[in-house]
Amino acid sequence: MFFEVDTKAVSYLLIPFLLSIYYLRFHNRSFPLLISTLIVKICLSFLLLYFVINRWDFGDLPTYYILAHYLKDSELEIMYGSLFVAQLHSIIFIIFGTSLYGITLLSACISHLAFTLMAEKIYEHSEIRNKNNAIFWINILPVLSMQSTYIGREPWILLITAILFYFLDNKILNKLIVLLLLSFVFLTRSYHGAILGASFGLALLFYYGIINLRILLLVILSLPIIYAITLKLLPLLGMINESGIALFLSVSYEGGNQIFQPYPFPFTFLQLFRPMPWDSVEPFMVLASLENMFVFILAIRLTWSIVKNPFTLTNCHVCLIFMFLFTSIYGGLFMFSENVGDLSRRHVYFYPFIILAYFKCNKPILKTRFGKKLFT
Repeated sequence: MFFEVDTKAVSYLLIPFLLSIYYLRFHNRSFPLLISTLIVKICLSFLLLYFVINRWDFGDLPTYYILAHYLKDSELEIMYGSLFVAQLHSIIFIIFGTSLYGITLLSACISHLAFTLMAEKIYEHSEIRNKNNAIFWINILPVLSMQSTYIGREPWILLITAILFYFLDNKILNKLIVLLLLSFVFLTRSYHGAILGASFGLALLFYYGIINLRILLLVILSLPIIYAITLKLLPLLGMINESGIALFLSVSYEGGNQIFQPYPFPFTFLQLFRPMPWDSVEPFMVLASLENMFVFILAIRLTWSIVKNPFTLTNCHVCLIFMFLFTSIYGGLFMFSENVGDLSRRHVYFYPFIILAYFKCNKPILKTRFGKKLFT
């Protein structure tokens, strides 16, 4: 199936062509890097598709591809969750034709554009070298790049998040646009929309001086504790099967083919960066573990720079404050998960933020002559 000729995919080549024109017009100083990383990302997206078809029993393809194919001939109605994404794909199939390779190519382009827009907004008043370092690492890390191009919810949520960055100001119209974009995330994945909304809300409250740094840190530190207590109390109260949290936990905390018990407190946060090298038993996990260690080192260095001078947050861009809040809240909620297979897909939501924030707050880590030639 994977090597079958797909003539309808040709029409999808228009998407990377238009994306290349956009990069040349608005990001000309980074154009060679953007095009090269886009090519790498597209290649990795097809590699992931090969694994999904031939190694992982098709994964979620029946929903995001086969169901989408049938939905294009049905009446348009609002759906939720994975069905909403399938419906979105069905509209794309009406325009470009039904193509597995084509929708994979589109997902890769969407993911690359999302990361580029995030970097452009965060580094709009910074050195081009720092921005290019961040763009390079976000797109070149193989597992992160593959997971972010999967033809499911991830590319669309990443793109909406990137667009949200451009509407965080005092204008009433922009706030309405933010609410509209958040509603799309709610339709795609409700709890992710809630975390996004809470993170953006807290970031704006802090940025405009409505809450101070002490209250902000107190909220962040208290959330994982409240969540852990909730997980313990709900089964005792007999509510686990009567509330929406049961559906939420069914994906994140049950099933999966990579189950690892979280580390004991205070090392529970390490669960977010698993599999670690000592967990790896196959080539793909070894590659993922090396990538996780790299991001973990960046996270430690970034955290240490904030701990040394937490008041630097008061002078940060509102988007940078959002990334710090989202990563803290999202990580605090999911560091209790045993399902490492599911967690590896969630890396696409906060690993890019760690990388972007690191190169914003620290000097570039590539100082070789090759690095200077590549990133300047």
